[in-house]
Amino acid sequence: MEKEPITVEGLKNLKSELENLKNVQRPKVVEAIAEARSHGDLKENKNFFNRDLEKNIYLNNKNHLINLNILNFVSNSKYKLRDFLETLKKILKSKCYIFPIDGLYLMKNGMKEGAAIGRVLKIIENEWINNGFKISKDRVKEIIKLN
Repeated sequence: MEKEPITVEGLKNLKSELENLKNVQRPKVVEAIAEARSHGDLKENKNFFNRDLEKNIYLNNKNHLINLNILNFVSNSKYKLRDFLETLKKILKSKCYIFPIDGLYLMKNGMKEGAAIGRVLKIIENEWINNGFKISKDRVKEIIKLN
């Protein structure tokens, strides 16, 4: 077996990545599977990956959903390879959205600088997500006026 050298820094990075996977990413995946199972068997509930897929990608990123799909395939004997591959293709082909509005945009459109900017951004972002990643400039201005 051939050995590959590693620096102390590289070892620290690998340990850090492992800890993140074990203590942060894995619990998120387990929680997502528990949520899916609460809606019924994952095979029977194909809507779990189809329903709001782009929203889930925006909120969790593609890698998280890919890992969830892998974990689901490995842990659920009813989840067939065909289903796994079909879901993987959907995830990979789905668009990744980037929220187009920031605090500077709000200030340029009449919002006063201050702590309320974060709250208003969250309101706008939630509406943008719930409307299929669309929101009009007029609606943004209306939200600014209301807050």
